[in-house]
Amino acid sequence: MIVVAAGALCLVALSICDLRQRRLPTWLNICLATLGLVYLLIADAPTPALVDVAIGLVVGAGIFLLIRMIYFRARGHHALGLGDAKFMGAATCWVGASGLRLPLPDPE
Repeated sequence: MIVVAAGALCLVALSICDLRQRRLPTWLNICLATLGLVYLLIADAPTPALVDVAIGLVVGAGIFLLIRMIYFRARGHHALGLGDAKFMGAATCWVGASGLRLPLPDPE
């Protein structure tokens, strides 16, 4: 429960930084990711869950990096910062690859 509360505090801090500075500090993303992994370990999750998180981390951050690259090539400036991609990677430490569909918009 303490780990979840600390994760929530990280999310609040990230939100405040994003609103005030339009930046997502790397150290807060690292804290969020670390807490997600700690939660996974203390929740006695099965080993496939670790693989799911690893896949989610790569795919989640990769999707945002790809969007960033495509937008830059089309418009000549970045729509997403690297903090957004790092945040998506940190968030997937909590939800894994199977949870990726939740933070992304539904195509329907």
